[in-house]
Amino acid sequence: MGCRRGFRFARRRPIRCARWSRAVGKEVEHKYLLKSDEWRKHATRGVLYRQGYLSIDPKRSVRVRVAGGKAFVTIKGEAKGAVRDEFEYPIPVKDGEQLLRTLCLKPLITKTR
Repeated sequence: MGCRRGFRFARRRPIRCARWSRAVGKEVEHKYLLKSDEWRKHATRGVLYRQGYLSIDPKRSVRVRVAGGKAFVTIKGEAKGAVRDEFEYPIPVKDGEQLLRTLCLKPLITKTR
């Protein structure tokens, strides 16, 4: 996965748990300091993202995101250094839109990536 908009990206790696046989989702956060704005020449139009949070507890967050004709629910655990548990599940776009409208904390976040 490349560096989005030149700032940072997160990589999810499946890590085998010794106690269970299934893979556990992990997010590893990477941040980079750029020397110039040269990357802007190569930036594309981007995709509009709308997102909201069902929970913003420091130990866990639950996000709903609708972008590019798709919708997802993402559950993130507490960060331990640059790593934290992360699970992301696709949901119907109609459900995502309804969650954003009715249950997510306001204000919603809108951004282009």
